[in-house]
Amino acid sequence: MNNRFIVVTPFYNVEKWKKQNYNNCVHYLIDDLSTDDTADKIDALINDDDNTFLIKNKVKKYALKNIHDTLESIEINDDDIVVILDGDDWLASADVLER
Repeated sequence: MNNRFIVVTPFYNVEKWKKQNYNNCVHYLIDDLSTDDTADKIDALINDDDNTFLIKNKVKKYALKNIHDTLESIEINDDDIVVILDGDDWLASADVLER
């Protein structure tokens, strides 16, 4: 299997984040006006990662609207697998998507 995973993660004040080893993956992280250092920490971690995008909201949207807006704004192919994670969710290991 070499399907592309599209991972969408809206968050607010969450400072833990985990990277996956699977290469055919695009990750959209949506900052919903966090008041802590979450967005800055994520920005520093992904500055050289072409498959991870940080979206910083200018207005509060809450999780469902963030997910909707992100999915509406990106191209999703028929074979893509969309994974929705909340900001305080995590995948069990770095190999979850590969398995």
